[in-house]
Amino acid sequence: MFQGNKKYIVIFLVLLLWGAALFVVERFSLLHTFPQEEHQEELAQDDNFEEVNVEKVEMFQEEVIPEEEKIPFCGLFPCMDAQDFVDLFNLFERNAHLSFLRKYIFQDELVDNYLRNLAESRGYQQRGFADPKKIIHFENVETYPEVRDAYVRMRNEMMKEGIRLHFVSGYRSSTHQRTLIKNKLMGIQTELIPSGIYDDLIDKMLKVSALPGYSKHHTGYAVDFGCGDDYLVYSFASTNCYEWLSAENFENAKRFGFIPSYPEGGRPQGPDPEPWEFVWVSPDILKNFSPKTLENTEEPLENGL
Repeated sequence: MFQGNKKYIVIFLVLLLWGAALFVVERFSLLHTFPQEEHQEELAQDDNFEEVNVEKVEMFQEEVIPEEEKIPFCGLFPCMDAQDFVDLFNLFERNAHLSFLRKYIFQDELVDNYLRNLAESRGYQQRGFADPKKIIHFENVETYPEVRDAYVRMRNEMMKEGIRLHFVSGYRSSTHQRTLIKNKLMGIQTELIPSGIYDDLIDKMLKVSALPGYSKHHTGYAVDFGCGDDYLVYSFASTNCYEWLSAENFENAKRFGFIPSYPEGGRPQGPDPEPWEFVWVSPDILKNFSPKTLENTEEPLENGL
């Protein structure tokens, strides 16, 4: 009896192993074959299905930067438009720990407020004042040490090319600015200013001069440049100094940390565009500039103050 049972057991085991082998072969074949045509048609109708190819795999392996986030460069620095220059200095000024002070003009509140309203209607805004203790004297002007050093390096490089740049004006106190304004309004009856009879004269003055408390020169970072034999020319834009500074989106000026203060094309800031006035913000800030820089107005500037 045992011999007969042993025969059936062997047959059972052979059948079991044969069935297992068929199962393994079938699974192996399924893993290495593509779906039949009807299955492919069904998958093609599925909105979530995409055929994977080499190009798509490579695309997702690389970081894809949206076109609108790519920053165009003008020479060594990100390109900036006129309003970028204006907004960047405004942000730089807020990060510079300056004192914003309301300064008198004629010590007549009615007159002073009238003048302020006229100035602000042109786009002027109150400016911060530098700490006079941090300001240094240099070649008959006053400025910050870092502005002086940047100017000297830039001037020396320009001289190698036969271009003569001059530092004409830097930091100005409110007293200095008040004297400039009073000289330009000399001979008028100040008490009649609120009547409006001098509005045309005042507007003409505001095209080129700021009221005390409204000048970028108060910050210590603004500079007026002259060129060649002229130490301050209203035709500065036509000089070889300006040509050198402004080339390739002001690349040369940026290399030393300078940008135009009142560029053509920006929103009104008060005076007419002044090609001779520049402001210093440092090369590092300019190298790291992007539109997002101007969005984060509450954050300190990268590599800035």
